[in-house]
Amino acid sequence: GQKKGSTAIQHENLSVALMKALPNLLVKFKTDSAITSSLTTLPRNLLPTVFSLPQKKADFIALAKTLSEIFLQSSDETVLKNVALSLRFLSHGDHSRAPDGRLQLKNVTQELRDRLVDLFADDILGSAGAEGGSQSKRKRRSNASSPSKRRRGASSTSSRASTADVTDDEDSGIDGATNSADTEYGIYLNLMRMRILFKRCDLSPYLQDEDGTTSSDDDGVEALCSVIADGLAQRLKARKVAPKDDGDDDNNDDDETSTKGESLWDKDVKKVAMTTAKAVDEGISLIISATAWKYREVLEQEDLVVGDDDDVIMDESSKDGEDEEVEDHLVLRLRNRAIALIELCFEQFVEDSGDEDGSVPDYTDEQIAFSVYMQTAGCGAASDLRNLFPKELAGAASPLLRAFSIKNDGRLIGGYVRCFRSKESLLRENNDADVEDKGVDDTLLLPLARTLAFNWAVGNRREAGVALAHITGSGHEASALVSALSKILKKIDPVRYLEAQMASLRQSFEDWMDNEPEEIESIHPTDEEMQAFADAEKAHKAQFQDLEQQAWKLSQSLGVGKLSKQLAPALLGFVQEGIKFAFSNSDGADDEDEWALGTRLSFLRILIKYANWAKKKKDHKQALKETLDEKELALHDHPDFGEVHEDDLAALEAFRKALGLEPTAVAKDDADATAMDASMATENEHVTPSPSTAGRYSRGSTNRSRMSSVSGLRSLSPLYEEKDDGSNDGSGEEQGEEGKDLIIEEERDEDESEDEEFSAPAPKKGKSYGRKALSTSQTTLDPYEEE
Repeated sequence: GQKKGSTAIQHENLSVALMKALPNLLVKFKTDSAITSSLTTLPRNLLPTVFSLPQKKADFIALAKTLSEIFLQSSDETVLKNVALSLRFLSHGDHSRAPDGRLQLKNVTQELRDRLVDLFADDILGSAGAEGGSQSKRKRRSNASSPSKRRRGASSTSSRASTADVTDDEDSGIDGATNSADTEYGIYLNLMRMRILFKRCDLSPYLQDEDGTTSSDDDGVEALCSVIADGLAQRLKARKVAPKDDGDDDNNDDDETSTKGESLWDKDVKKVAMTTAKAVDEGISLIISATAWKYREVLEQEDLVVGDDDDVIMDESSKDGEDEEVEDHLVLRLRNRAIALIELCFEQFVEDSGDEDGSVPDYTDEQIAFSVYMQTAGCGAASDLRNLFPKELAGAASPLLRAFSIKNDGRLIGGYVRCFRSKESLLRENNDADVEDKGVDDTLLLPLARTLAFNWAVGNRREAGVALAHITGSGHEASALVSALSKILKKIDPVRYLEAQMASLRQSFEDWMDNEPEEIESIHPTDEEMQAFADAEKAHKAQFQDLEQQAWKLSQSLGVGKLSKQLAPALLGFVQEGIKFAFSNSDGADDEDEWALGTRLSFLRILIKYANWAKKKKDHKQALKETLDEKELALHDHPDFGEVHEDDLAALEAFRKALGLEPTAVAKDDADATAMDASMATENEHVTPSPSTAGRYSRGSTNRSRMSSVSGLRSLSPLYEEKDDGSNDGSGEEQGEEGKDLIIEEERDEDESEDEEFSAPAPKKGKSYGRKALSTSQTTLDPYEEE
């Protein structure tokens, strides 16, 4: 007890001494970020009872003011985070100096707000002329802050990024003034400061007018977010690069976006694009933080926070008025502004290489870097929003929660998946790297996995399939992350998880088909061409082996020895869906895009990894036998059956053997005939080496790379998998015989998107399987519905 009392006295004495010495030390070493970052952590270790001592009031105020000044001047993120935490510590608690701490926090908040309003007004209102711009700026500022007096020291021009008078130009002043680089950097820096502070404490009460006349602090939050969102949206639209074909007229005035975008990039002599990109990232994070604080406030005010021990059952009287839907709310408006900015970020997508025919222009390194940064920022922000307002809330009892739920998240998912697919080669590089780049996992894979785990009750199977593809072949960290994700998905909804596996395997298989080595056009190929073809074929075979390993890992994740009661019946529908895909030869688009007959039969080698599960039950095995016999008969009767490749027929035979089924008599006879026809064709025609991969497509020598699936997407298309019936939750009525998992087709609403900017091909019918045995009324749709 004596030792404990001595320690308390020492802590109090140390707090008294530090509170007096810290302001001078902070001023002395404010130019040294390393020392300042350490000093700014100390205030959080002070004893709060010392703050209440009457003789220490001046020391407390001096410390709070010094921290505030450092926060408004520093550009080091570590220092800013430490200062923000210290200011929060000084302004919270039950000590008597907390109001003084909140006053300093309010001064910092309003100073940052005024800076941002001034910087955005200087920039986007320049087209009104010097006098008109000044008047508009004052009007704009008055909407977000009091136009009366500035706080002490706030009028100093050195405390803000310098801005100059903006004159008329074709781009409304963006990058038109000589100090545009300073303006953009000032916006970025102050957005970063405000974002850091907003993440650590609710600044909403400090954003009302100085005289407190604002009706509510909601007005101040929305006004600030509106200024930020409008300014960032204009920058994103101006920075968008619109690709043109060679035949386009460079002086075509009809394409306003392209002309303005090119003009903006051409005169970007100071390379401020990346500064703008960072500002957009900070601004979206700030808006999401403000939205989250207001969301929390609503949850507390409406008593919507439910604990584990709370009784959530509502009686009939408490439901009166609950059915009235909410169409307008501050949280909704803030959420929608953030979504709009995220979609604009996804619209910055560009291809980083041109097509062989030269139809796609080459972009500069700055444009590619800007696009990648914006895509990555959009992915992180989309993940945060979807976790904050999960789709599952659409079924909540509260009309507020139902309104807040992001029901139509197709474009957010589509933008994320497109970005992920375009950069997933970086994940694959980790597999062969001596030291894995964990930053790639944290940037691309982790946000996706986090969102899937949080929303899996109504999750998107195609989106999950993209992540599950990295259970192998992307390094140890990615494999561990996806393995952990698979356990969560299986626990929440095992049947949906099984359907996601099919989406993953089908996408990986189509990637393998797209990477078919290009045939040698020359009749007499050179040694170099032969070697290049051999290397490409070797890599192609290795890719298929990786796909088999992926299927094995996914199959093993279903269980050990015995499947759960939910998965066992669903597996029949899973394998039947895989068989149907293997025997199909069309992507459903048009006749020109059909694959050669039997091209997808190699997919049956992937399904072999699930054969042990599928043949455990006799009735399932018999059902699969009937399905295979029916498909084989239809294949045999096709007029092009003689052109089916022997490797594809071998895959069919191997699959039947894995299921414990004998080859059909038709298959035995036609296998010999096909082999004879292939031998005769080889003798009479000049063909490229290795028939195991050559000539299997009706598309001739056209070779589609792995990136072909994303290279043509110049406008963001939503990624849907289910019928858009308002709730977009895939609910429906099951049909079919008892005990059999049937394919159920359902047509999605044709009017899914009226925005030409996000135009997508007409949606196709989806399919489902595996739910009948669960005795539920929910229909699951095709885990991979092609767009």
